[in-house]
Amino acid sequence: MASATIAVTRRSGFEWTKGPFDILFDGKTVGSVSKGQTVELQVEPGRHTLQVRLGRRASLERTFNAADGQIINFSSQGTWILGQYLFSPGRPGVGVKLNEE
Repeated sequence: MASATIAVTRRSGFEWTKGPFDILFDGKTVGSVSKGQTVELQVEPGRHTLQVRLGRRASLERTFNAADGQIINFSSQGTWILGQYLFSPGRPGVGVKLNEE
């Protein structure tokens, strides 16, 4: 069966966020990633979405195309404390960042 790999790395820089981020793939929780950790997931080729979340704080949803045999890398991290507590409850992408590398 054909497959691609997505790798989600949680950066270990300074942040106030505690606990692992949930990994949502195509809207479903498929695992979690802690600070300094990389999680790899095998996925079917095609168009998909990825998001990381911690409680009410969530990244923006990222859409990507995966080709057979391709490895797609993403990095995530919590943001500065003021953004997390003042702006993130109602705005995805402010409290948690997710970027394709």
